[in-house]
Parts: sequence; structure tokens; C-alpha cells
Amino acid sequence: MLALRGAVFPRRPGRIDGFTYIGLHRYSVTICTHLRKSIFADRTSIDPVLTTIRQCAGSFGFAIHAYCFMLDHVHLVVAATGEQSDFQRFMSSWKQRAGYQHKQLTGESEAVDRYVFETEDAQTFFAMLVAFVREMLPRYVHEGKAYLNIGIGCTGGKHRSVAVSKRLASVLEDKDWVVTLTHRDCWKGS
Repeated sequence: MLALRGAVFPRRPGRIDGFTYIGLHRYSVTICTHLRKSIFADRTSIDPVLTTIRQCAGSFGFAIHAYCFMLDHVHLVVAATGEQSDFQRFMSSWKQRAGYQHKQLTGESEAVDRYVFETEDAQTFFAMLVAFVREMLPRYVHEGKAYLNIGIGCTGGKHRSVAVSKRLASVLEDKDWVVTLTHRDCWKGS
């Protein structure tokens, strides 16, 4: 059987022609995470988004009747509370604010760490990195080296590299190595 992703999960459903989405209406919506990534795994990742939804609902004249967070999407049942309640502005506002808040997270957060290491490729890479470092450390000691600097980078310097560095430091500390962890670019542009 052949299923086309675009046909099964369209990027965005079409709007109803001639419908303004303003006024006393009720809506049942499903909002997916970017690339359907499993972001909503626990309260630390759900609570900030739910708080943002509630704040925006109040600001734009909506009541939240029900919600359900799944790993990669959220279901909402909302109802307008006034004639001027604008559903499109409400949706746009909370999604933009929640996205901005999520972007401000670093690899120090559990949610980002989970996201970085959720794929088998990431776990394989990390296992190979740990094996390489564990192999090399005794050789550096044998050569009389007092310290070793390990640099791990990524595009922005605050998500993947921070999560990988943090985990690597933890693994090495568990093996009684003295580790100093510094995130050079983590707070640039924040």
C-alpha cells in the first residue's frame, strides 16, 4: 500500500471560503509540532505551552473547553466568548508565542535533551563519541597530558551541542574524570 504524506497529513487545511472566523463560534482543532517531533512528553514541556494558550485565549476572547496533549500534537476545543473574538488571531498569537518560548530553551532543558536524542542516529552517534573519548583519554594521560579540550559544535550553539556536551560530561564524571563544562555560544543572541 502506498500512502502519500501530503495527502494524508496536509501541511495546513484550507480555510472555509467566505467564513471570517470572527464571532461566537466553537472550534475543534489539532495542532501538530514541527515535523511531528515528540515534544510534549512531560509537564515541563506541556505546562509552558498550556499557559501560553490560556493567556492568549483570555486576550482574544476564547474559552478553552477541553485540551489533550499527545507527544507530537495537541487537541483543543475552544469557544468564542464575544462577537469580536477572532479565531485566526488567537491561533496565530499563541503558536507564535509558544514557538518563541521553545526556541529560547537550550540543551540544558530536559525537553531539548529528549528531542536531540530521540532518534536512533543520535544515540548511535553519541555511543560512538563516548567510545572514542574513553579510548583516547587513557592515551592522553599516558603521554603526560594534564588536560584535554573537547569542542562540540552545532549551527546555533545552544541546542544540540549543549545537550551532547552535557551528556558527555555526565558520562565522563561517572568514570571519575574531572570535567569542566563550558558552553561558549549558549547565550549568544538570547
